[in-house]
Amino acid sequence: EFDRAAQVDLVRPEKIKSAPGEFKRRFDPSHPAADDNGYVLIPNVNTLIEVMDMKEAQRSYDANLNIIRTARSMMTKTIELLR
Repeated sequence: EFDRAAQVDLVRPEKIKSAPGEFKRRFDPSHPAADDNGYVLIPNVNTLIEVMDMKEAQRSYDANLNIIRTARSMMTKTIELLR
């Protein structure tokens, strides 16, 4: 069944969100990069999220490196015991 109220909510401008890859637009007609309508495209990068992602990647890398070192040490000790 078709819900007319749900369709109306979908077309309200305040309900429309930009896609993840789209740039945000800021009105600044004096900016050298402004388009014909006076809008400037600005990056949609959230530095806090990016820093947290980098820290998480660094921790994962360090944990994996520690596992490799531990496995290598255990293999070396096993070889020494078998001699």
